[in-house]
Amino acid sequence: MVSYCLKAGHGSRLMPSGTLTGVHWANTDRYLQITGTGDFTKINIPKGDQGGELDPHGADGNGNPKGGLVITNHRGKNEQILEWTQFISYNQFCIRACYQKDGDKEWCNHIYDVMGCEWNMPGNYAKGSFDTCAAATPAEPMGVYKKGSSLSTFHQGVGATPTAQKAPKSSSCKATKLTYAKYGMATAVVKAASKSTSLSKSRSVSKSKSLSKSKSLSKSKAASRVKANAAASESKSKSKSKSLSKSKSLSKSVDHSKAVSKAKALSKSKSKSKSYALLTSKLRNKFSYSSSSKAHHSSLLLQNSSKAKATTTTKKTTTKKTTTVKKTTTTKKASSSAKTTTKKTTTKAASSTKT
Repeated sequence: MVSYCLKAGHGSRLMPSGTLTGVHWANTDRYLQITGTGDFTKINIPKGDQGGELDPHGADGNGNPKGGLVITNHRGKNEQILEWTQFISYNQFCIRACYQKDGDKEWCNHIYDVMGCEWNMPGNYAKGSFDTCAAATPAEPMGVYKKGSSLSTFHQGVGATPTAQKAPKSSSCKATKLTYAKYGMATAVVKAASKSTSLSKSRSVSKSKSLSKSKSLSKSKAASRVKANAAASESKSKSKSKSLSKSKSLSKSVDHSKAVSKAKALSKSKSKSKSYALLTSKLRNKFSYSSSSKAHHSSLLLQNSSKAKATTTTKKTTTKKTTTVKKTTTTKKASSSAKTTTKKTTTKAASSTKT
């Protein structure tokens, strides 16, 4: 899809002189409609081509053409039109842009794509004049008809095709004059556009070069990283294998040393057990002998102790007897002395009496 314009500076191609032969603007409270005629073979539409419909939805919802936009400043500011429909053939065109109101889809319906301009958008298609008018809103949207108090909607290809609705009445029309911009008038714009295009191309080339360089660098970096990772993994695997072999050898040596130490300990324990068994047998023999001798010795001790006891008893008896004898002798001596003393005293008393 290629866009054309009467004025330069909109980023589109310029219409050749004589392309438009009649243009009529009709502004209602629901939509802005433009109808007209022309020789559109000048903008590469084949002669005899009945054209087709363009709309913002298309079969996939992305627009027909995809990304097609309609923007107008007819009401004093730029505004995007969301619901619109357009037809163009080799000698006729029409476009209706609906304002955002309830029912805007119905007033810019796009289901009648084979019915053409005059059926979908009744209006002024006269040649040789260019004007802008105010217009009344039709009674019903395209394809909707009133019968009595009820409404019916026509569907394309179903039953007989009804006639087109009447064109709304227009008022306050103002004649305008078309001026075709020539490419010479847009030289500065074109030069600026060409400069910007070349600049954008050079920027895009430099960006693509830098992008390719960065991609190659990133690829080389990625390759070096992969190599480094591979080398690191290889070294790690080698170190792991070395450490595993070392650990295996160490474990083998440790196991061997453990086995040797166990064998030594076992032999020592066996020798100890043997020596202990010999010692035990010797001690048992000694114990058995010493026990018999001890019994004999104890019996002898018992006998000697009994003898000693008897001797001690005899000694004690003898001592007692001796003491008794000594006491008796002493008593006798004392009694005799007492008697003597008594006698002497008696004698003295008698002598004194005699005197």
